[in-house]
Amino acid sequence: MQRLADYFLVVGYDHDEERGGCSCVKIIQRFPDKDWPDCPFNPRIIHFCQPQGWILTAKHELPTFFISILTNLDGLRHYCACLTFHQTLLPTTIAPTNNLFNKKNGCSNEADNTAFLLPRTQMYAPKCLFLTSKLDCFEAFRNCLGLVYTMYIEPLSDIRIETLVGNILDSVNVLPPGGHALHFSIGADDRQVIQPPASPTVPCTGLSVCNLFKESEIDHVVTIFYAALSDMKILFFSRSYWKLTEACKAVESLLYPLKCWYKLTIFIIIFSLFDGLWIDLDDASVHVTENVKLAPMPEKPYNRILSSLFQIFKPDIHAADLAFQLNGRMNLRQDSGGQIVADYPKYKDESNKDK
Repeated sequence: MQRLADYFLVVGYDHDEERGGCSCVKIIQRFPDKDWPDCPFNPRIIHFCQPQGWILTAKHELPTFFISILTNLDGLRHYCACLTFHQTLLPTTIAPTNNLFNKKNGCSNEADNTAFLLPRTQMYAPKCLFLTSKLDCFEAFRNCLGLVYTMYIEPLSDIRIETLVGNILDSVNVLPPGGHALHFSIGADDRQVIQPPASPTVPCTGLSVCNLFKESEIDHVVTIFYAALSDMKILFFSRSYWKLTEACKAVESLLYPLKCWYKLTIFIIIFSLFDGLWIDLDDASVHVTENVKLAPMPEKPYNRILSSLFQIFKPDIHAADLAFQLNGRMNLRQDSGGQIVADYPKYKDESNKDK
């Protein structure tokens, strides 16, 4: 059995290092405060809470949730679940530290001892509830962090947040693959269930593969699959962190049982590494950069794959031209040549039924 989560963190905006609305990150609270012997804590993991930086906002944002997948040198993965919300930033008195007010620069230092208020307008600072785990129980992470957040903004006298966090870290032990479903509660009058995967190797896709086909078009997914087999760098673009994680999970699942591709989810990447296959999940577009060449797939296998996938994801296209409307599900079979054909219902003449 394994712990549901290894560490729980409260990560926030570092006001001491604030410069022009941008800041560094700091750990406000950490549970447990000592490292697990089998899973040392990596302090740099907190930088994945806000991939685009810790920035103040002028309006109150709704809470968000996403998961980062980190892979170490040994190929072991750590799933980092992050729930982000914003808090009102109260004006604070900060002494200026700009060296332009230094006498050595030949400028007046009249403002050296003059404090000022930041910010002048109402601003909101991000704060994150963050947990790490070696298990990919995405929905359980979302539910647990959601309950902790709810207790934080609407506290109850008989439920302490520390109790919820302690139950998440120490009281929930997930069975290995093939085990029975685990029913548990973290102490907030909740009822949750985790179903271990049936196999330790076969990936549990959920809706990730289906959503990838719907959002990126069928022919684009085939191109992505072919590019992965060709050992080409694949770059996903989206305004949603969650969609990035789900898309990477879907592509990896499609490649099972092949071991030719290992997924690294990088939310921010430098421009010089922007070579390969670009997939825009928001606009459902695919583009190959100029300095990379992707050999075309053989025509017959390509068309056969597309035909099979269209029958699965868009069966209405195949049924649109049928002479007789099918009230039920179309029965498909393979002929002697390996082609998939449909069994049409036999036409019955009802005109002479009573004669």
